[in-house]
Formats: sequence, C-alpha cells, structure tokens
Amino acid sequence: MVAKKTKHSEIIIDLIKNKTSVSDALYQLKLLISDLNDNSIINWINSELEGYKDGNSVPPYRILKSPLYGEIQYYSGGSLINRKMQIPVKTKHLNLLEFKMKDNISAVEKWAKEGSSDKKMPFDLRIASQIADMNLSEMCQIMGAWLPIAPASFSEITNSVKNKILDILMELENMYGNLDDYTIDFKDKKDKDTTSKTIINIIYNDNSVKVGDKNKIDSSILGDNNEH
Repeated sequence: MVAKKTKHSEIIIDLIKNKTSVSDALYQLKLLISDLNDNSIINWINSELEGYKDGNSVPPYRILKSPLYGEIQYYSGGSLINRKMQIPVKTKHLNLLEFKMKDNISAVEKWAKEGSSDKKMPFDLRIASQIADMNLSEMCQIMGAWLPIAPASFSEITNSVKNKILDILMELENMYGNLDDYTIDFKDKKDKDTTSKTIINIIYNDNSVKVGDKNKIDSSILGDNNEH
C-alpha cells in the first residue's frame, strides 16, 4: 500500500531549491538507504563522493567529448616557433577524444561554478602524436596535448547526479512517505529487493538487474572498464 502523503520531504525541496549541495544530498541518501545493505548503490554513492578509482567503471554522464588541443613546436624561416592550436585528428581515431571525469562530485560542482574559462585536461602525448592528422617530424612535434572542458560540461555532470538523487528520493517518498526523519522501515527482504532494484535502475539506467541476495548485475555498464 502506498503511504499517504502529507508534504514533500525537506531533503527534496532543499535540493530542488539548491539549498543543499549535490554532495550533501548524497550523504543524506547514503543514510536513508543504509539498511538496504546494497553494495551496488553504496559503491555508486561512494564513487561520487570520493572519486572513481582506477580500474572502476565511469558512468556515461562522466565521459566528456572534446576537440584535441596542443602546443606545436616547429621551425619556420630558421626560427623555432611554439604555437598553441587545435590538433586535427584522423577520422578513425575521433572516438579517442574523450575524458573520463573521475574526480569527486564536490570538485565537479566547484569547477562548474568557477567561470567561463575551459579547464585543460591532460591528454597522453604519445597517443596525440599517433592520432594527429598532420605531418610530424623532427622539424615539427607536438610538445603537449590537452582536452579543453567547458564549465557547462561540469554542470551537466552535476545535474545528472542531482536528477538521479531526486528521482531516487521521490521514489522512496512515494513508497515510504515523508523522509524528514531519515529513517525508512524496510519491512522484509522482498521489500528491500524491490526497493534496491528500483534505485539501481535509476542510477545505471539499466534493466539488467536480477533481484536476489547479491543483486547481480548482468550485461550492464558496470562491467565497462575500458580505459585509455
């Protein structure tokens, strides 16, 4: 039976009105669902709060596309010239122009608010030299490479996480009533499993979850560990 609603929970209203940060909302969500004992959910919350570790999957909303820029050093008229410019890339390698944002959500929120200047994310110099669609030699070399990421991209990450939190909170509120006391009475194992599956599907946009003791994830983005 769906619990009778009185008013929306403060955590939801505060998040909508930007009275609380996304990171604070994650801490509150972690407390709310602590009794679920679901590692898939806790791992996502911890990864957003602490940053994604090497070898861990990075969600699609944290994979940012960007043109490649670099510092080119070349000789012209007997003079050595350094020039910062966009580096053309061979069409077959355009898929490599992405940055997997692993930093914690607090850092991402900060960068989103810092202003209009792009943040230079380092790009492997060896890969840049291999994929560049230009004639490189001892007389013309790439000395450094980066992907410029605009503040709007960081805002998109923040908004994606915020929307997932809101969707989860509204589902919990719809299922269990007002959340202001930060306590949810999960009645039994079946109730816990149903709630876990609902939350996991929101987090990963993934319907491959099998409800069970270990909440196994089959053929999902959780297994995508491709790194540069």
